[in-house]
Amino acid sequence: MLNKLRRRFAFFNGIILILFVMIVILSIWVVADKGLVKFWDKGLKALASQSQDLNELPSLPNLKSDIKTNPAVHDVVKIVMRDDTMKAISISPGGSRVELLTREIARKTWKTNQESWQFVDDGEQHIRVYSVPFQKNNQHGIIQTSVDLHTISYYMNTFMTHLFLTALVFAIIAVFLGWFLAGRALIPVQKAWQQQEEFVANAAHELRTPLTVIQTNLDVLLSAPEGKIKDNLHWLDNAYTETQQMGRLINDLLLLAQIDGSEMRLEKSSFNFSELMNEITQQMETVAQKQNLQFAWEIEPELMIWGDQWRIRQLLIILIDNAFKYTPACGSIKLTTKQIKDKVEIIVQDTGIGISHEDTQRIFDRFYRADKARSRSQGGVGLGLSIALWIIKSHRGSIAVHSELGEGSTFTVLLPLQ
Repeated sequence: MLNKLRRRFAFFNGIILILFVMIVILSIWVVADKGLVKFWDKGLKALASQSQDLNELPSLPNLKSDIKTNPAVHDVVKIVMRDDTMKAISISPGGSRVELLTREIARKTWKTNQESWQFVDDGEQHIRVYSVPFQKNNQHGIIQTSVDLHTISYYMNTFMTHLFLTALVFAIIAVFLGWFLAGRALIPVQKAWQQQEEFVANAAHELRTPLTVIQTNLDVLLSAPEGKIKDNLHWLDNAYTETQQMGRLINDLLLLAQIDGSEMRLEKSSFNFSELMNEITQQMETVAQKQNLQFAWEIEPELMIWGDQWRIRQLLIILIDNAFKYTPACGSIKLTTKQIKDKVEIIVQDTGIGISHEDTQRIFDRFYRADKARSRSQGGVGLGLSIALWIIKSHRGSIAVHSELGEGSTFTVLLPLQ
């Protein structure tokens, strides 16, 4: 599927790129063509204006105008000076053909007594003609300056053809480059796809385990239908425990689905963080006593924080419960909260089994458990820290983990007060 997506991505990018190149080349052609005509029009007009002040036809090499005087210009620029009968009285070298082609244009210009711009095409030449009436020393007539754009257009077309071919080659190269870049761009998509597949597989596995336990216990009950409830409390208790486990898992999955779909909204308000911490520590102290753990805390009083009180409660319970799960009996857990500048620091430190460096990089991944057998037996499915990380990020906070195998772990959370 990803390969198909990659091919489509590269194909459409190539098509768009080729169309873009064609539009750019066409734009260059239009701008260059108009610019070329404008350039020659300016030169032809300046040449005609200077010719009116001369008694004889000006010498092109000595002419000061916007048309650059070089041998190539002599072949394309022509000047024809006519009297009031439209008879040519002066023609630049090689201009006889132009004089014939522009005679009718001169007559029309004489009648209107206004300058005119025309194109004349006889199949061999594509001539741009400027005609303007003149009057000097009681003499009247028409001055016509012209330029043959055929040769210029030929070189222009040749240039544009080479430009198009060069652009096409680069476009083809860009398509192959797009194929490569598409592969690089799809790496996050491929990673997300793999994560989704792992997520579905892990969710199915975690749901299958409690269902199997429930079915097994119910099979035992059904095998002895005459038995009394009090004689089968063990099997019923097992089934009930697994339904609780499955309920927690489903709730976590629904929460993660809402997070991924950006449907989860935080209800933030200002609340007393210290009071919340005292409330949670009292609740968790009972759990610590049951597990024969030493649980201590230091809470700075009257800490006010802006956030979602329910989600922050959930975050704290996840971190403390996680420390309880991975700390053997007679171990200790310490909770510390204090204000550091404009943030509140939360430290959960335990003397548990610790986490390896490799596992530390992945403990926030969904369904990942550093000690799979131990956490599964204690009801963990590897989603708690993923949810905790989302809560922290949603409050613009940060979390750091320091752990050594056999020595314990320290989770440090920083949350902004406002």
